[in-house]
Amino acid sequence: MTFDWMTTPKPSRKLAKALAEQRERMYLDELQQRAGLLQRLRFSKDDARARLAARVRWDFEDAGGDSGAAALAAAVDGIVERAYARGSRQD
Repeated sequence: MTFDWMTTPKPSRKLAKALAEQRERMYLDELQQRAGLLQRLRFSKDDARARLAARVRWDFEDAGGDSGAAALAAAVDGIVERAYARGSRQD
């Protein structure tokens, strides 16, 4: 027997797109903050890249399909470069 309160309606495409964009911004912000922290802790760029890439892999290891992990992994190099460029001016 099924009850109508047991089923959840699918979110609209507009809402799903907005949530996906919000989720991507959240992950990018987190990676930027972590890159800045690693720079301030004097990690090398290579170590920071490796740690951030490992973090992305870990976050998405159980995600199936198009989870956005590839786009985030591709953004790691740029994020590290920007964080370390900002940090070098402060030294």
